[in-house]
Amino acid sequence: MEMLRRFMISAPTTFREKWDTFFENFWNALTTFAVCGFLIGFGFRLMPNISISSNLPMATLSSYTVSIKRDIGRIILALDSVPWVIKMLDYLSIHPKFGPYIYAAGKMVLNSIYVIILLSISLLAFGLPRQSISFPNEEWHWLLIRNIFYKPYFMVYGEVYADEIDLCDDEAWEGHLGNGIPLNEFNKTNTIHCVPGYWIPPILMTIFLIVATFLLLSMLIATFNQIFDRVRRTAHQIWLFQRYNQVIQYECTPCIPPPFTPIYYFYALIKYIWRRYNSCDRGSKRLDEKNKHDDKHTMFDWSLKLYLSKEQIETLHDFEEECMEELFKNKDKSKSIEERIKISSAKTDIMYTKLNNIEGEEMNVNSRLNELEDKIKDVNEKQTIIINYLQKLTENQDIIKQRPHDFEFLGNEGTRRTSRNRSNEEAIIINEDSTSEISPGMSSEIGSNVFINNEDDE
Repeated sequence: MEMLRRFMISAPTTFREKWDTFFENFWNALTTFAVCGFLIGFGFRLMPNISISSNLPMATLSSYTVSIKRDIGRIILALDSVPWVIKMLDYLSIHPKFGPYIYAAGKMVLNSIYVIILLSISLLAFGLPRQSISFPNEEWHWLLIRNIFYKPYFMVYGEVYADEIDLCDDEAWEGHLGNGIPLNEFNKTNTIHCVPGYWIPPILMTIFLIVATFLLLSMLIATFNQIFDRVRRTAHQIWLFQRYNQVIQYECTPCIPPPFTPIYYFYALIKYIWRRYNSCDRGSKRLDEKNKHDDKHTMFDWSLKLYLSKEQIETLHDFEEECMEELFKNKDKSKSIEERIKISSAKTDIMYTKLNNIEGEEMNVNSRLNELEDKIKDVNEKQTIIINYLQKLTENQDIIKQRPHDFEFLGNEGTRRTSRNRSNEEAIIINEDSTSEISPGMSSEIGSNVFINNEDDE
């Protein structure tokens, strides 16, 4: 009765418009389906039983009884519990966290229909040749149609039925390992599962799993991620709309909960009849118009309403028209060619500035690399010079170690002179060996110093 009341008080005037508007809402359609299912199942449960007794195979020696109508009613009521449980999501949508998730789940279900159709086509493309090749001599039965989709569907979730992929070759290999029979001879003697073309279903299965698991499921996950990101950005606005709808729906329901709502409907009907009778009895035109207005807007309709004067209604309509005009102007402006050109030029300028920044950073990096290369070259040159000096010092050190054996006969005074001469000789040797490394001025200075030292010794 509550759903019928909502259907009758809906805004459209014609029955077709009421039907389209009312059942356009998913929750209205789901609730109507659940109510109809409950009434049908409850009706079957109230019908008298029709019992059928039948004997089972002789091995059991027993019988069973089938209550057709009661069992049908029980099954319908069991299935009818599904939409009633799903209806709980409608009440959870008022929660600020659950609401956006429920909305996103609904969008995902609608967008997954296209991927499910592609998956069904791939299931048929694999299941039909698999069934016909693996079981070539089966008689017609409706169960064969189920077998086309049954196992391929569960293969999508990872159940590949490994024992049934290639029965012919598996049996041949097991017999070869267990009995020591060669593979060629075993295939000739045991041909239970070796039907013609037995090697084709495994190949089709490989292709099917690649398409279904990697391609279609990845596409489905990418679609779900896109929907979730879009819903997450507008989660607060979605929750506000859902809460508003729940508040309006709660406000328009009777104050008495089911199953006592017929009492309230009976009271509203009596009130309506009394108003109609009172308006006809008094004959007042003004009261009649008022009662007609009340009957039109309040008969079985307890939703929130806002009654405005004519001037206020006109002002509200003008405001709505201005808002709509502004909205359409903005849409036209965004869709115009000039606006698109401006947007593209702005994006081009942004890209140009970014490229200039990247080019400047690249030049800075190149200059730093050049500086590092120059420093490395200087270090290498200095290292070579130092190595040359060290080599010459090691050669001169061997000469210095050999000279003292020639002057052992000298005394203390001779020893002093010999040491001076030795230092002068070392300076001369260094000067001669390193003429390429020491300038001429420095060599002349060293020679003068040696000459002065020799004069002092004499």
